[in-house]
Amino acid sequence: MAIRQIWSSVISWPRGTARFIFLLNAAPGTPESDFIEKIIAVSGHDITLARAHDIPALFADIAADQKARTTGTEPALFLLIHGLHRF
Repeated sequence: MAIRQIWSSVISWPRGTARFIFLLNAAPGTPESDFIEKIIAVSGHDITLARAHDIPALFADIAADQKARTTGTEPALFLLIHGLHRF
């Protein structure tokens, strides 16, 4: 159900108006991980798929992005965390 809600949020944004980062806490190659990867691949949106080992670089990238925002016309940035309770 959570995936359905997230997917609804993603597709409600016009392409190019938002950047999505999906932090996935599922082991690669599992049915859950494969399903989410397929959804991301067909979304047509700018979605970055990250895993736990990517967190330091991911947060550095988000911080740099936030510092670079000056005009307020930059695309929205959403960080979606799958399995937050496991981090």
